[in-house]
Amino acid sequence: MILLLGTIGAALLLSRSFSLMEAIKCCISTALLCIGFTVLVDSIMWQRILWPEFEVFWFNSVLNRSSEWGTHSIHWYFTSALPRSMLVAYPLCLVGALLDRRIVPYVLPVTLFVVLYSKLPHKELRFIIAAVPMLNVSASLAANRLYNNRKKSGWNFLYVLMLGAFLASLGYSAVSFMASYSNYPGGHALKALHEADSSMKEKVLHIDVLTAMSGVSRFCENEYPWRY
Repeated sequence: MILLLGTIGAALLLSRSFSLMEAIKCCISTALLCIGFTVLVDSIMWQRILWPEFEVFWFNSVLNRSSEWGTHSIHWYFTSALPRSMLVAYPLCLVGALLDRRIVPYVLPVTLFVVLYSKLPHKELRFIIAAVPMLNVSASLAANRLYNNRKKSGWNFLYVLMLGAFLASLGYSAVSFMASYSNYPGGHALKALHEADSSMKEKVLHIDVLTAMSGVSRFCENEYPWRY
């Protein structure tokens, strides 16, 4: 939901067809609609009044028990998570903020958002993924400036360097995709089990936590005689 609101707000403001107050009103109404929908659906599924995002916030931030899920260093978002997720766009977003100061009022809040989340001991990319669209906007400004000045002396080298970085990012993304695609041993094990036992005798299979976290989902299940 945060990602949706951030994207809507950025699009409205950068299009300049909406004022700041209009963008805020649009984001607030969208937030209320999303909250109402998720509370309705999750309350029905869990059989109690439930706002899942608030419960996560309460557990991780107010009770500060997120460390029970593991910890990272305070600089992990800036030195590991964002560089690996944004690739060439990460240095370009810094350059964009230097070349076009108009983007600073939009980049600064999301940067402070990441800084605040860095204080929590438990860190995951999904916690700060809402910051990425605006950082990409800043990166696009830098790329646009390099492209427009590519025929000028000095700029042409930077432009070629940027193209090389784009190709390197594309290669890294392809390798990462293939690694992620093959990194589900639980799913492969369940598939092998289904193929190894083709008898029609009823079978009851327990899915433990590690297996469920490594590729097994409801999409992997077969019909009778298997029960999970």
